[in-house]
Amino acid sequence: MNEENMFDKDELVEVHKCVLCNGDIEHQKTPEGQVFWNRGHNAEPVAEGSCCGTCNENRVIPARMLQSFGIGK
Repeated sequence: MNEENMFDKDELVEVHKCVLCNGDIEHQKTPEGQVFWNRGHNAEPVAEGSCCGTCNENRVIPARMLQSFGIGK
């Protein structure tokens, strides 16, 4: 599949909401400013769905680290 045709350009304009804070999920862009991803990060094990970068860094990654040490869920 050609990378250019991987996503519908209209789909990449959509703003998705974070399942943890209900804030907007930021768009990931190339250095040229073209959006290539707008679906956020996997929020597991904190919640099902996608989360923003801030929640990923502050809640999801720490939860995964605790889980890897057998602490928490």
